[in-house]
Amino acid sequence: MTTLVGLITKKGKKSVILGADRSVVSGGDCGGEDEQMRGRGQKIYIDDKRTFAVCMTGIYDNLYKEFLASFLSGGFDLEKITHEGMFHELFDMNYKRWEGKMPNENMNSILLVTRFGGPKLFTCWPMGKVEERTYTSIGSGSDYALNYLMNQDKLIPGRISLPENLDLNVNALHEAFQDLYTGGLDLVAFTKEGVYPLGERINRKINEAKISEIEEIKKLSKKF
Repeated sequence: MTTLVGLITKKGKKSVILGADRSVVSGGDCGGEDEQMRGRGQKIYIDDKRTFAVCMTGIYDNLYKEFLASFLSGGFDLEKITHEGMFHELFDMNYKRWEGKMPNENMNSILLVTRFGGPKLFTCWPMGKVEERTYTSIGSGSDYALNYLMNQDKLIPGRISLPENLDLNVNALHEAFQDLYTGGLDLVAFTKEGVYPLGERINRKINEAKISEIEEIKKLSKKF
């Protein structure tokens, strides 16, 4: 599973910060009963034209891969989808997994950021409903993230700046690490002017710090 967080900034430069963990659970095709496997993977994807970004929570299977490929290649009319508030293709994918039976945990939800006329944040639900949001979190650790966000006195979009938005997003994700299926960190900032991926830089610095600290521990180990 996963945890995804999105927040709107309206104080100063309008922006959206999209955050995600990097834990991936893979499963069988179309809701099969194959054993699930955990690993690390990318969650936030940006189209080549940098007009939108998408991140998905839920099952990782061939249907997910095909849907994401179509998404990034411009296969969906996102302006129409966000205007009408309904993502029929998302519902169709989940319905196929359920084989026309009861909805179950084999499904995907989406956080979507668009830059048509300025950055906007949307939640796309498994049954296809699309809602514009000022802040949100979805995924297995979302209760922890939302509980943190709702207890912050600066959550109102008009009161938070872009740097404060970054702090809130990262802290919310750290709270979500209490969830067994949440881990790792990725961030992307969206403004009217551009899209700024930050996750690679963050994780490179984390890995450098780990390597440096291990070397120091090796030196100390002589005293163990």
